[in-house]
Amino acid sequence: MSSYRNVRFSFDGGLGDAYKYFFLILLIPVGLGIVIALAMYLAQVDDGSLYAIVIAAAFLSFYLIVPYV
Repeated sequence: MSSYRNVRFSFDGGLGDAYKYFFLILLIPVGLGIVIALAMYLAQVDDGSLYAIVIAAAFLSFYLIVPYV
């Protein structure tokens, strides 16, 4: 609980909500990129630049989702 200029801010979330927003939501794009890269590896895709594109897209989506959190 905090206040600024006599305006009270209350937070109704608990510890589980904090874990959900700070860990799970942020790990979704990175985890999805890892799963796609692993699938490409298991399918024996030999294009190294394609792996870099998938990983860059995962981190870009991670960067774009941070303001939401």
